[in-house]
Amino acid sequence: MDRLVLFAALAAAEVAAPASLDVVLTGVRPGGGNVVVEVYGNQETFFKKPLASKVVAADGPRLEAVFELPDGEYAVSAYQDRNGNGVLDKNMFHIPTEPYGLSNHFRPKWSKPTFDDCKFALAGKVVSAILLK
Repeated sequence: MDRLVLFAALAAAEVAAPASLDVVLTGVRPGGGNVVVEVYGNQETFFKKPLASKVVAADGPRLEAVFELPDGEYAVSAYQDRNGNGVLDKNMFHIPTEPYGLSNHFRPKWSKPTFDDCKFALAGKVVSAILLK
């Protein structure tokens, strides 16, 4: 009987709970559309195909989006879709014209950000703060 209890405990320990990523968004302009939060898992899909995404109503200056993901490396992008067209609007020089932010507080200067610029390790519970500007 004791061996059965030990085996059950070991089996339960092997089933890992998903990690929790809590994205805290500040700088949101209330009443201006929705905020789109996207999570990426590698450079090949960065800004192309998110692993997970959420759309949150911009109803306050601070919002949260929680994701349950396996442990690993991720990057997060978020933008406030003020006109509701479903994309981050940019000017003719490809500079965003709507508020946006990236994980690691990365802000590109002369080129498009890379996954490596924004990546972080997720294990257990991680809070990622993103300022939209």
